[in-house]
Amino acid sequence: MRLNFTIKCFLLFCLTSFAFFNSELKAAQLSGSYTIDSTQVASSTNFRNLNSAITFMTSANSRTDGGPSNSVPFGVSGPVIFDFTGSILTHIEVVDIPVITGASATNTVTILGHGHTIQFNCNITNYFLMRFTGATFVTVDSLNLKTTNAQYGWGMHFRSNSNFNTISNCIIDLTTISTVSTGNAVGITFTNSTTSVTTSGANGANNLFFNNTILGHPTTGGPYYAITICPQTSAATVSANKFINNTIQNFYYSGFYLTNTNGTLLRGNSISNPTRTSTTTIYPISVWNGSRSDTIVNNRIFTPFGAAGTSFSTVYGIAIYTPNTPTTNPCLVANNVLYDLRGNGGIYGIFSSSANNWRFYHNNVIVDHAASTTTASYQTYGFYHSGTPSGQGIDFRNNIVYLKRGGSSVMYNVFIANAGTLFNINNNVYFKQGNGSMVGSFNGINYPTFQSWRTANAGIFDSNSVYTDPLFVSQSTFDYTPADGFINNKGANVLSSVPVDINLQARSTTPDPGILEFTPPTSTDA
Repeated sequence: MRLNFTIKCFLLFCLTSFAFFNSELKAAQLSGSYTIDSTQVASSTNFRNLNSAITFMTSANSRTDGGPSNSVPFGVSGPVIFDFTGSILTHIEVVDIPVITGASATNTVTILGHGHTIQFNCNITNYFLMRFTGATFVTVDSLNLKTTNAQYGWGMHFRSNSNFNTISNCIIDLTTISTVSTGNAVGITFTNSTTSVTTSGANGANNLFFNNTILGHPTTGGPYYAITICPQTSAATVSANKFINNTIQNFYYSGFYLTNTNGTLLRGNSISNPTRTSTTTIYPISVWNGSRSDTIVNNRIFTPFGAAGTSFSTVYGIAIYTPNTPTTNPCLVANNVLYDLRGNGGIYGIFSSSANNWRFYHNNVIVDHAASTTTASYQTYGFYHSGTPSGQGIDFRNNIVYLKRGGSSVMYNVFIANAGTLFNINNNVYFKQGNGSMVGSFNGINYPTFQSWRTANAGIFDSNSVYTDPLFVSQSTFDYTPADGFINNKGANVLSSVPVDINLQARSTTPDPGILEFTPPTSTDA
């Protein structure tokens, strides 16, 4: 009897031990909170790096931190949080997030970085720091990504239908990129390639990016592009990615590069090159090919040439190259301010090449550079359009175009290169000061005065616009609130498209032109 009792106890111990160790080794589908702490022992609830957490959640593969592997079924069965903790703040790794079984709007995966950094010496066989390969419903917050390589580094790469993800409060640090190449370095890219940042494909849709910062080399290098968004070219594809209140500093060529986008939102972003000493042609925002229903609002574009203030390179503040925008899906550019556009090269504030069905409302284009020594070889344009529009045409209303530049550049508040009737250009404020300056040009004919400009194209331009100095409150501190009451309430009612100003103050049915609703100190309107 004692022997039988001993055997039973031994078997019970074995079963209990197996259950305990099996529960430690097999977490199956994840739900709840987990830590990422490189100072603690690797387990099924703590991971010494983010790569191991993703591996454990999505596969039975071995973990790089030496912790236990998972087994089927993988994925998540409830909301999951990976929380960076511990005193070691820099983690040498790259992270590829694949499809996560069970992820949904309810069963989300959240990565809380708390200022920790994913760092890697990117190279020709591994460009990226973080890649989304079909991952959905993932949030990454307050996590920094940094390459230490002088040539390679993709901060975040989205491909294979990576949808409904949120990236917030992250810093993508590319400050070591001292060389320039079109594809080797980029802050964020939606591309269907592992080596090119501008390849269209089913990369990702309905993703949200807010309060992030992308930092390029402070003086000379890359990235060539800060952000590229290249979805499928099909007209039926809705990408609907949103970039809100992000900061881009020190890129070589383009801040935002969009092609064939549909429903993309760029709102409240800050785009500048504050310290660059080496420059080329600059495109802070450029939109290419068949864009549809895109919205570009409340962005601040400034200081494109940084410390190279005497550069003879050209800047295209907001550049639109989209002849295929359909009438049923017009695009909007509104409440954007372009300022501190110092340099000796060509300046195009808002540039439209063969675009159709675009609306430009309540923007400020401000060129104020009395010290410029530019020559007549470099022109200055507040709004430039080439091509004969069709469909709904081009709608340019409620804007302020202020041009004041030294040197001998010929300046144009408005330049319309080709004949056409589908232009709605009205309710704007113009001011110019400089050698050879023109209020407008239409189909090869220059109009130096406001009165003569209003006779162009059978008199269809700017019948309700005004020509006056807005008397900005403080241009030295970039306060572009007008003090001239003459322009108060001179805007057209476009509330259905632009209900608020750049500071989110409600606009009235008789709005003020430009980015701001304001109350003038006095009215000089006769």
